[in-house]
Amino acid sequence: MTSSLRGTAFKLALSTARRVPYVRRVPSSIRFPLQRDGVDPVARLATTRERGEVVRLASLLGTRVWLVTGYDAARAVLADSASFANDVRDIIGRRRDLALGLFATAAATPSALAAMRAAAQVPGLPESRGKTYVLVHGSWGGGWQWASVAERLRAQGHRVFTPTQTGLGERKHLLSRDITIDTFVEDIVNVLEAEDLRDVVLVGHSFGGIPITGAAHRAPERIRHLVYLDALIVQGGRSAFDGLPAEIVAARRKAAQEGGNGIALPLPPVEGIRLNAGVPAPLAEWLHRHFTPHPIGAYETPLKLANPVGNGRPRTYVYCTTPPYAATEASRRWARGREGWNWVELAAGHAALTTAPDEVAGLLAGFG
Repeated sequence: MTSSLRGTAFKLALSTARRVPYVRRVPSSIRFPLQRDGVDPVARLATTRERGEVVRLASLLGTRVWLVTGYDAARAVLADSASFANDVRDIIGRRRDLALGLFATAAATPSALAAMRAAAQVPGLPESRGKTYVLVHGSWGGGWQWASVAERLRAQGHRVFTPTQTGLGERKHLLSRDITIDTFVEDIVNVLEAEDLRDVVLVGHSFGGIPITGAAHRAPERIRHLVYLDALIVQGGRSAFDGLPAEIVAARRKAAQEGGNGIALPLPPVEGIRLNAGVPAPLAEWLHRHFTPHPIGAYETPLKLANPVGNGRPRTYVYCTTPPYAATEASRRWARGREGWNWVELAAGHAALTTAPDEVAGLLAGFG
């Protein structure tokens, strides 16, 4: 980012803190200085839609500023080439802070505009174009697994959140014997509530099918469609281990005791990843380097449900056929042909979100 952009962001932060108007020389149609009248700036924007639409809350140089623009004047706002678009894309889904500023520069690039339009919705303002997705990873994984799919969905104008479950990925420092499947469900519900998400296409891959089922029980009014991507499904009162073949359960329990201190499932071997997920050896090695031990409590504790799986929300099972994943066979049998369920087959392996992101993103874009 250029020094002039840094300077503008800094001045905006100061003007917000002091509630003093600051307007850079930009077209009058997109000027919206703060006033000294004490009115909530979000409320002001909600009643001043013709002046601009809040399309992104970005994190710049450690400060928080609203990026304000009208689509008709968007080419006069937010530039600095594709690198800025990537910066914007990286902060999609960050927590909202209340600081209002006007960040204006030269003409935006198409990639920057695409990133802007994938913006988080602000209550009281017009709905952003596109759908909202929450993508939940499986065992040993993290939100990082969805990066390629999320990038493709955002490029189409959708909003995408990829939370990481407690104790995994960048949250591995929270690994504990106290983590249960309730913890994982709470992780997802917290995202839905904290970001005030509605009409969500909620996707669970592999083990992620269980927490999305729990989230549908807790917050059905926020969910537009449930998608089980080669995922585990269990009924209320049953655990993940109850939904797996007996030989897999025995092997994982043994591994947890011998290599996970009874707290976590240690990483599967590279060769196991290659064969079970249907990926080439280099990709299996890459996944193995990024995987982290999975909390055993999330496998052992029962899912709490008061209603049938899906809680009445539209739901689809996506079967990854090449090769079939043995651990989800019982879940596939249960979902296929069941009333109220859609069935889709995808010619990819269990790690389709990594090996076939174009196909997965294209499939998900059609839901809802």
